[in-house]
Amino acid sequence: MEQTWSLQEEFLSDGKVRVTLSASVQTWTSWAQELVMQVRGKTHGELRLDLPRGWTLYWRWRSSDSRFLVAHPEKDQWVATVSLSDSVFAFLESGIGMGAMTPGSDPILLNELDGAYPLSNLIVALGVLEG
Repeated sequence: MEQTWSLQEEFLSDGKVRVTLSASVQTWTSWAQELVMQVRGKTHGELRLDLPRGWTLYWRWRSSDSRFLVAHPEKDQWVATVSLSDSVFAFLESGIGMGAMTPGSDPILLNELDGAYPLSNLIVALGVLEG
């Protein structure tokens, strides 16, 4: 199954960047399963997600708080590291599959699911595409 992603970015006045990733429920379910299998509990596990408009997100596991960091190494390139705690992985593993994300619902802010690292400069929101 081909995965189609939509990305919206918002540059906030405090210097943070908010990225909203949207996909179909089927894409989210498939992606969450792959993320859990490749990354959860693995110190060096990583899942790369190439997105529109020059964005690349590296998804990792952390044994403590989640961290959301973004860098802008080139004019048209954004590289982010999304390091998630066990509690966020638990949501991704069960919440997506259990209908926490549905078309038309508000995006879910990963940063609010647990105590995110205070110096995180990226806000990650997950949404569901209509239709």
